[in-house]
Amino acid sequence: MADYTPRADFEPLVQEFWTPFLQEPLYKSLVAMEVANTKLEAYLKDGDTVNHSYIDMPDVTDYTPNTDIDSFDTIDATKEQLVVNQVKVAPFYVDRIEELQTNIGMVAELGERAAYKLRDTIDTHVFTEVTNGTSWDFGEALSTSNIIKFFSEAGQKLREENVEEIDWVAVVTPAVAALIEQKATDVGGFNLADSAAQNGYAGSWLGFKIYVSNNLPDGSDGTVLYLGRRGMIDLVMQKAPQMKISDAEDRLGYKFKPHTVYGTGVFAENAKRFLATDVTISS
Repeated sequence: MADYTPRADFEPLVQEFWTPFLQEPLYKSLVAMEVANTKLEAYLKDGDTVNHSYIDMPDVTDYTPNTDIDSFDTIDATKEQLVVNQVKVAPFYVDRIEELQTNIGMVAELGERAAYKLRDTIDTHVFTEVTNGTSWDFGEALSTSNIIKFFSEAGQKLREENVEEIDWVAVVTPAVAALIEQKATDVGGFNLADSAAQNGYAGSWLGFKIYVSNNLPDGSDGTVLYLGRRGMIDLVMQKAPQMKISDAEDRLGYKFKPHTVYGTGVFAENAKRFLATDVTISS
């Protein structure tokens, strides 16, 4: 039987259809707002700097009754600052006529994507601060054979550093999370989070609440993980992502300027409360 070929005369009659919605982009799980501390925002109503000081601990000495105390410590204070110096914008333009004649709500679609990109930028910036924690070298590439040892020794290290055992979290890569899941299949102990959660929380493992992020910084050998108290990286959002809209001069369109203003930092006392651990995965 001969192949059927539509007559060329009919081609102008063949219809094309357009979906009234766009393809869904891939969004990362943004974790920073779950593990960072944002309480300092209350102290920066205006200006660009938050001062957050600390003081030395006094020494303890022996005392002999009925004798003078010969020496008194001079307690020094140290001023530390978090500067709000990150101003980000994700501008775009929409022509009124093109918006009118398309079957997609382009303003809403682009606004959603721009807001996500700003949040992703903030998330990435927060996790650049992970490297300011207490450096800890596990000394081995991670695998299912040593993933329990890794978390056990991390807990030991935190206890040796006198870190309060309150709300310990671990922000890990998808590869490390996969090792936990694979090991948990054999030994259990991994309490999975609700699969519908969108904030990167995966569950609890050996005393740590596990969060999974693709925004952790690169180290000298692998990726730097965060293990320790929640909230030890400070994030001050002086202006959360928001939209400014204006008419485009000499055009029938609008200029959209989603923007945000923020700053991040790790203060000296908080740096002692979490581990910065550069890890690789065993091949």
